[in-house]
Amino acid sequence: MFPRTVAAVLLLTSFVVAADPPPAKPLTPADLDKLAVDTLRAVHDRGADLYNAADAPSAYRLYEGALLTVSPFLAHRPAVQKVIADGLTEVGKTDGVKARAFRLHEIIELVRGELRKEIKKTEAEVKKPDADPPQQRVLPPTPPKPADPPKPTTGTLSGVVTLDGKPVAGATVTVVSLDLPASRVYTAVTDEAGKYTFAQELPASKYAVMVTPDGAGKVPAKYRSTQTSGLTVAVTGGPAVGNLALESK
Repeated sequence: MFPRTVAAVLLLTSFVVAADPPPAKPLTPADLDKLAVDTLRAVHDRGADLYNAADAPSAYRLYEGALLTVSPFLAHRPAVQKVIADGLTEVGKTDGVKARAFRLHEIIELVRGELRKEIKKTEAEVKKPDADPPQQRVLPPTPPKPADPPKPTTGTLSGVVTLDGKPVAGATVTVVSLDLPASRVYTAVTDEAGKYTFAQELPASKYAVMVTPDGAGKVPAKYRSTQTSGLTVAVTGGPAVGNLALESK
């Protein structure tokens, strides 16, 4: 794996070198934001290729190196630096290199999203007219709605994985939360009958799902990534069933 590590570092370096040469004047915060967004986009795309080619360790190292490299250049964005630092700390406590690589991919996308917001703010301020807009009539506030009863916060999840109607044994089912404040990743393995059950209760959320086989397996490639599987399950509190019917065509 050492040559892959060297390749990942050289790739990250090439992104920075290949970027547009700096202008004659010093780089502004907006220039640094745009450079970081473009660099992280290139790193994200290359890492996704490695991850989907079953090389999660190289994707993980590439993503981690990119975030560590970009962070010092974002001193003018302390909130974004905190997102990076907190994300790296969280990933360091996550089991499994595949889950770590996937979480770093999400952190990179989160950082790029925050930087794009700041870029839009800067552009809006440049285009802001001198005159203040006319004052709008303020309507009285609407009365607050009665609070809904609290919803269950966790639930169990189990189901059966089939391919063209036949059970898939020994496959790893990975779910990634889509609407929690911090993304969570959980895994379970199917038995001989294709049934999987998560040992712990999961936070109530909608989850993207991917299914990876044990070894070469026969699970089609599109189901091995949450970006292409099209599979989702929902945990709303209490027992939840997420049967996954895969198709070879």
